[in-house]
Amino acid sequence: MKNKPSVTTDIIDLFDKTRDLMHEKYTSLASRANYQKANRDVRKKLKEAKENGFRNSVSSSTKR
Repeated sequence: MKNKPSVTTDIIDLFDKTRDLMHEKYTSLASRANYQKANRDVRKKLKEAKENGFRNSVSSSTKR
């Protein structure tokens, strides 16, 4: 992604998985649970990546 360095290819793959599961989430409880788990994983990974990116940018700016 152009302006979002925290979004890696792993996170994009998780987005794709979530998008695929979204179409099946109303068919059964198991598929809904799979969708919810995948969605939580995406949010968790994205939050971690953003925090690490912020920490890296802050630490590099203080070293100047």
